[in-house]
Amino acid sequence: MAGIGFRLQKILQGRSYTDFARAYLFSTVIASGPSLLVMLSLALLRYRLQSSFNMEDQKLLVSLFSYLYAFSMIVVGPCLYVVTRYLADMEYLGKLAVFSPTYFSLLKILFSVASLLEWGFTYSLSIPFSAKVLLWVLFLLIVGIWVALTFISILRGYSWIVFAFFSGGAGGLLLSIPFTQYWGWQGFIGAYTLGQGLIFFILTIRLVTELGMPFQNDFSFLSYFKKQHYLVWICTFYFAGNWVDKFVFWASPHAEIILGKLATCPLYDAPIFLAFLTIVPAMAFFLLQMESTFAKNYHLYFECIRRRSPLHTILGQKRAMVSELYGHFKQFMLFQGIVSLLIVLMMEEVCNYFMIEPHQMGIFRIGILGAFLQMMFVMLLTLLFYFDFLQEAFWMSLLYFVSNALLTLATLQLGLASYGYGVTISCLISSFFTFLLLDSRLKYLEYYTFMKQPISFPPFSYEEELF
Repeated sequence: MAGIGFRLQKILQGRSYTDFARAYLFSTVIASGPSLLVMLSLALLRYRLQSSFNMEDQKLLVSLFSYLYAFSMIVVGPCLYVVTRYLADMEYLGKLAVFSPTYFSLLKILFSVASLLEWGFTYSLSIPFSAKVLLWVLFLLIVGIWVALTFISILRGYSWIVFAFFSGGAGGLLLSIPFTQYWGWQGFIGAYTLGQGLIFFILTIRLVTELGMPFQNDFSFLSYFKKQHYLVWICTFYFAGNWVDKFVFWASPHAEIILGKLATCPLYDAPIFLAFLTIVPAMAFFLLQMESTFAKNYHLYFECIRRRSPLHTILGQKRAMVSELYGHFKQFMLFQGIVSLLIVLMMEEVCNYFMIEPHQMGIFRIGILGAFLQMMFVMLLTLLFYFDFLQEAFWMSLLYFVSNALLTLATLQLGLASYGYGVTISCLISSFFTFLLLDSRLKYLEYYTFMKQPISFPPFSYEEELF
């Protein structure tokens, strides 16, 4: 993603307010696309549904959509980092022709797995067959969008990406008004499915336009599942960690059972989904400012090694890289801290707008802090990837998953006042230990560089992006 950051920084060089707005709009959609899609959809669904459906239909739709998004992340999760690494290696080798065949080959595998899972899940539900077909199509489209977003780092027409999300989102919401009027909750699913289909169609057309139409399958990326097995588990535990606290609440006495099978917990889900939307500005900051700047210094550090520079030059470049990195962490904490504080100060207005009940405000408030800490964890995890500290990243993602599950279970025993503290403390613990690990590795980076890993170029063309 650093390559995208370089290109977006060129827009910022225009120095006008329009360029500034464009750069942050693009980075917001690109950096937070998957997470934004999940959290925004679920938060807006709750707001939209309360004005159009009775309570039973609202609970049915929210639970169906929650399950679709949760299982889509679990289906795609094991593949995301592995395929991203494969694409980065192929881009470094100049083999861009494999991108398009890989995209469609991966879709075939995931669509097959997703179809089996979805039909196994909805088969026993007491809903019309047409609704089951709509949910199946929607599930495949959500999985397809996740895959398309993995490939967008190679695209240069960012306006198309933004256009895809805005047109699909707006189109789905607009169509939901007449569709709901004529077909009820099934019409709403149909309209939402059309909106997601439009996003997937535009992204796929853009990928084919820039990368070419594939004429054969390419399953070469499958070899990376054995070669990069740590990435499989890191992504699996990270995505499972993002949902395990919801699963715990869905299995608790607070859960409401829909159709005798679907569990949902509006008490916990609504404020937590809304709280995690507050990190969208931080995601844009990370892509546009922090990661791209770090990637330049990272490249210069390895360039010193490749050119056999004296040790004091290498150490000097390492100090500059680490110093700038910690400086950006301070900027992030100040930036996101201000955003979080403003939302806390406007808590009552925000809760009224999204219909969060007074007894849920405490969960929302601690959830904002949890989102802040989770963003910190994601940033630290990304930096571990840069230095190929995959074993460390694996243990930290496992810690995040286990601690979130155990702490959420513990808070369930303590009562309403403690709800939300489980995921927040889990993010705090994971961020703290990941920071300690990264700090210790950076302190002896020259040792780990020369003794623990092969010397190679970073997987992007710095010169092409910068000049």
